[in-house]
Amino acid sequence: MFCTCSFIGYAVFVQEGVTFSKGDFLLVYTGDVINMNEAETQERIYQKEHRGCYMYFYSHDGRHFW
Repeated sequence: MFCTCSFIGYAVFVQEGVTFSKGDFLLVYTGDVINMNEAETQERIYQKEHRGCYMYFYSHDGRHFW
């Protein structure tokens, strides 16, 4: 279930009793994929505005994503 929380912002919760196993598919990321310069720019802007910011940095098949 996707929702907004007053103390966190956006969040994903699982219903009680639902279990997952290693390798289970949970969700799809549909946000923007940006370069490192844009990620750093956005982080600076969010800091000045006192907004929360979650940047996901990851690698897959030798490619790096932000």
